[in-house]
Amino acid sequence: MKCKKGDFGGVKDRGVSIKNRKLIFYGICIWVRLGLVYLAYKLNEKVWFPYLIAGICLFSLYNVKFDKDECVWWSRKMHYVIVCIILLASIYQVISKDKRPIISLLILIDLILGLGSSFILKWR
Repeated sequence: MKCKKGDFGGVKDRGVSIKNRKLIFYGICIWVRLGLVYLAYKLNEKVWFPYLIAGICLFSLYNVKFDKDECVWWSRKMHYVIVCIILLASIYQVISKDKRPIISLLILIDLILGLGSSFILKWR
């Protein structure tokens, strides 16, 4: 696959150096995502929360290009699988009225996988 501008997403398309991308990832992105895990945990009891998550997942599945594995450091195929699992979990919670923090746990797993892959995969 040939990667072109727009395929990389985020700051790489804007010419940010690898050093600064790492600073942004470890200094901002990880903490924002950890905040989202906490927010999902706190909102878990709200009736509307799994509906919101299902909508976000459907929006992501429709709009995100999941075939750009060579162009980004985080596996888009793995991200696709995680989004599908979170979508199924949100549907399960809507149907069963289950209030366990399943969605926040799945978002935490996504964060851990992303962080782990940043150490294993090279920064492109």
